[in-house]
Amino acid sequence: MDTMTLTWSILYVLMSVTIMFFMFRLIWMDNSEYRPFLLLALFCAGLIQVAKIAGISSPTWEGYFQASKLEYLGKCYVSAFSISFVTRFYKIKTPRWLMVLLYFVSMGFFFIILFDDYHHLYYSYLSHEKMARSVDYAVGHGPLYFVYMGFLFCVLASFLIVCRYHYKKEGKYHKDLSFQILLMVGGTLPFVGVALCIVGALNGTDFTPIFTGLSVIIMSYGVMKYGLFDPVALSKEAVITSTNTGVIVFDRYKRYMYANDIAKSILNTVDFDQYNVEGYELESLFATPGRIFERGEKSYEVNTAEINNKENKIEGFLAYFTDVTDLFAQNKELNKLKAKAESTAAQKSTFLANMSHEIRTPMNAILGMSELALKQNPDDKTKGNLEQIRNASESLITIVNDILDVSKMESGKFKITESKYSLRKMVEGVEQIERRVLDEKGLKYSVDIDESIPDELYGDDIRIKQVLINLVNNAAKYTEEGSVAVRVRSHKGRTPDEISLEFSVKDTGIGIKAEDKDRIFKNYEQTDAGLSLRTEGTGLGLSICKELVSLMHGSIGVESIYGTGSRFYFEIPQKIAKEGYVERKETYQEATASWMAKNVKALVVDDTEVNLKVTEGFLNIYGIEADLADNGQAAVSKAITSSYDLIFIDKLMPQMDGLETIREMKANGVEALFIALSGDVTEEAQAEFKENGFEDFLAKPLMMSNLEQCLLRHLSEDKIIRS
Repeated sequence: MDTMTLTWSILYVLMSVTIMFFMFRLIWMDNSEYRPFLLLALFCAGLIQVAKIAGISSPTWEGYFQASKLEYLGKCYVSAFSISFVTRFYKIKTPRWLMVLLYFVSMGFFFIILFDDYHHLYYSYLSHEKMARSVDYAVGHGPLYFVYMGFLFCVLASFLIVCRYHYKKEGKYHKDLSFQILLMVGGTLPFVGVALCIVGALNGTDFTPIFTGLSVIIMSYGVMKYGLFDPVALSKEAVITSTNTGVIVFDRYKRYMYANDIAKSILNTVDFDQYNVEGYELESLFATPGRIFERGEKSYEVNTAEINNKENKIEGFLAYFTDVTDLFAQNKELNKLKAKAESTAAQKSTFLANMSHEIRTPMNAILGMSELALKQNPDDKTKGNLEQIRNASESLITIVNDILDVSKMESGKFKITESKYSLRKMVEGVEQIERRVLDEKGLKYSVDIDESIPDELYGDDIRIKQVLINLVNNAAKYTEEGSVAVRVRSHKGRTPDEISLEFSVKDTGIGIKAEDKDRIFKNYEQTDAGLSLRTEGTGLGLSICKELVSLMHGSIGVESIYGTGSRFYFEIPQKIAKEGYVERKETYQEATASWMAKNVKALVVDDTEVNLKVTEGFLNIYGIEADLADNGQAAVSKAITSSYDLIFIDKLMPQMDGLETIREMKANGVEALFIALSGDVTEEAQAEFKENGFEDFLAKPLMMSNLEQCLLRHLSEDKIIRS
């Protein structure tokens, strides 16, 4: 390859690469109605460069002229796509037949050149030798060549006329002047290339590929730098178009540019067809956003917005009218739907409460009887079976509690109740509840509380304890060996009497995969599907923890390495109730002291025989004599004729329920400590028990630990024998 051919080849390659660059830039930029035509013009210009490289690099004249036919495929269409681009860019309504004719004529000239070997009307002759000091072969021009040149000049002249017209008329369709100049320069360059080609400049070398490529590149650069963010095009993409929305577009100087038919019908006093539309109503759109326009039976609200490009530069303004005629009717319908939704939510809550009660009643028998059977020192095999029954029952109760908690959260009934509490006692309570599970798996449990934390704080210790229990239980569930460590630290609060309390639960379990960390705090989500099948749970525990922490104005998170372990932590603000310090203690052991009641007599009222036996069995363990009644009327009779220290009353009973029973007893002067028994564990139910004279409440299924705590709360010291 000689030096001249190499030089021109490099020039065409650079031009091809530049065209490809602009094509990719246009593809990834904001879409518009005119972008496809500019992309096609770039493609045709690139095709010209590639065909030219193939032609001048060909060792034979046949290869050169075959490549020139492919070159003319780009030449014939690049001007057509350019004029299509500029007419759409400037919103010129060109007759459809004229554009179709333009493309058919371009196609016709391409086929004329393609089959010139048979008629020689475009090239009168083809030289087999390159021209001196040129990379092109000499050709003779036939009559259709000059027809094509005339056609090309008409298309290019039309392009320049459109650009010149809108350059002078920028008031209505304003663009930066530099952009207008770029478009005109881009449209002029092909004239230069064709002129140089006709007069045979530089020994007849064809300059049209270079100038055509430069023309399209300059237009693309101008569009990307100044013109692609056309306010009208962007507004059509940004605004939801509907039959009841009016749209008016203004340029960056708030001069009118475009209005759709709806907007014109709303502002029917404005003449939108006149040049540089001005009027009070258009100006007032920017002064009074939210203004209501009344047009007949219709009402419209108007608002305005800026149209910004990617550099956050204002390219125009948008005014849009929203039909609000049906707003009040819709609001009425929404209020009906809201009432219906609230009714559905109430029915759902009632159903869940009833379901909870119905499940808890038989579970009371299963759990209670298994607990009583375990107290009778069975053989190892039987003991193992009973413990499995007890564990499975406790898991089922946990699931029921989780579902109720989620229901309360969804209905907005989950409340945070703050009071003074002891941090140390709360943490000890967590261990007491989880000790059996930890011991069964042989896990080491440790607690580390910063000594500088005051012991008495003000907050909702019940909810904090619930979160801790969930996290410790979760850690124990997924840890087969090793340890579970609870750590409590504090940070400076927003005020002097407030601290930010940080709890963390660290385990040596299976850990969590990185892709699962975002899922674990969602409802019904569990990680590691294989392990989840072997562990009980709804996947609600952690989502409840997140909701509880959020209600206490805190945050929760997790750090984990899969296969090594996890660290869950949450931080909540707490007020200092009393200055003091928490004693540092590595491990808390469950209390082993035993006690018996002295001269305590109880009455148990429940319509289910097995529930009576369970409660009686538990009371007998503590040395409490229990009388039984299977209905409210019988219970009232016994309470009137006998004296009782404690009276346990079930809520739901036929004929006379628990609330009626206690009212009847109190009306007859019965004096005792009244304790409600119920599977309805909602806050509303507990409030109802308190209002009707119950001093305490025990949830079904009845747990020995809960019963023991209740007895110790209410029995005086002279009624307790400790050993």
